[in-house]
Amino acid sequence: MENCVRKELVVASFLKNLLTPENSLFALLDKACEGELPVEEAVRIFREFARRDNPRACRHLALAYLTGEGIESHPPSARRWMRHAAELGDGKAWNWLARICADGIPEAGTGVSLLGPWEPQEPDRALVMKSAQKGVAAGDPEAAVFLAWYLSSDPDTPETVQRDALRQAAGSGSPWVCTALAREALEAVMPEAAGGFTDRVGIVTYWLDQALEQDFPAAHYLTAVIAEDARFGHPDPAKAFLHLEKAAQGGECHAAFCLGRVLLYGTPAVAASPEHGVTWLRQAANADSEEAALTLGRWYAAAGEEQNLTEAIRWYCRAREKGSRDAVRELAGLVMRSGNGSFPAEDGMLWLREAAETGDREAWLQLLRCLAAGQGAEHLSWALDRLEREARLKAPGRPGKVADLLRRAHPHMEPA
Repeated sequence: MENCVRKELVVASFLKNLLTPENSLFALLDKACEGELPVEEAVRIFREFARRDNPRACRHLALAYLTGEGIESHPPSARRWMRHAAELGDGKAWNWLARICADGIPEAGTGVSLLGPWEPQEPDRALVMKSAQKGVAAGDPEAAVFLAWYLSSDPDTPETVQRDALRQAAGSGSPWVCTALAREALEAVMPEAAGGFTDRVGIVTYWLDQALEQDFPAAHYLTAVIAEDARFGHPDPAKAFLHLEKAAQGGECHAAFCLGRVLLYGTPAVAASPEHGVTWLRQAANADSEEAALTLGRWYAAAGEEQNLTEAIRWYCRAREKGSRDAVRELAGLVMRSGNGSFPAEDGMLWLREAAETGDREAWLQLLRCLAAGQGAEHLSWALDRLEREARLKAPGRPGKVADLLRRAHPHMEPA
């Protein structure tokens, strides 16, 4: 009891020191919420008002726990206070609660100790949806945007439900929503009228212009695509390049890949600049673009010098890690042709087989040619088994005769 009294006195003293004739208690809360006070002082005010069930203070205290500004970060406590804020009637808290739940953050006090260690959990989709929908019902446009995004990222959500959620968020002015609506109008058989426009060009332009005003990278990329689309008038390569560059500069990964490829090889409208092209391709590849890594592998492989071959192998391996069958096959061919010391020729045969096993027909034929030339005897048994299966399925290419050819190329092998 004595400790509680002492704590109350400390808080009261703290608030008294901040109070002036111009600062009422609620004026202090307003300043704290608007960021007009030092973060540590603001958090103390949030905490004091949250203990008195002020919904806005609960939301801001939750955000402090979420970001770690002015207080030690503890996302489970953020969820606890955000739920409290929402239940007290703070309309904006529902959107934040939905986002926190979508990240798999558990709630403090429900199997997670207050301010103690925690582990992410499987997100509760029903709870995420319920929270977001309550935010929409409370009139929060950000909740409508989040709900539209959440549904669009779920492959099991029917397209009609995704479209309805997008239209529900249309009034938010969100650049992501506007770009998504423009893309939908571009692909739809009968696009829905918007902004007084009923034709496809007008509808797409109406939505894109709103996103471009906010310099949204994905909107720049879509504008670049449209600028080369004959359905929207005479193609304009200069405009396409301008918006492609803006999209890449804004962090749009696929735009960086496309820009890098354009600069690498050049086009009738854009002069080649390999140095800049490689820079953009590297940026895209480092952002997980399989296509960019494959393009870099091909570029360095074509250069032919030993240093470039090492770079080619590096980027082919990166593309292979991301699942590119073309990279596996081309990497195998490069290693077997070049005799690069980093990888023995046997690795090339292994990679050819890896690509063939994933359904790459060209890699399978290349592997057969290598076996017919007397290479890769350790893969003969596997190849003969596959040829036997193809013969039973009456596959094209006379697999029986190919098998006989392989046995003659490896006369000393006794395949199982």
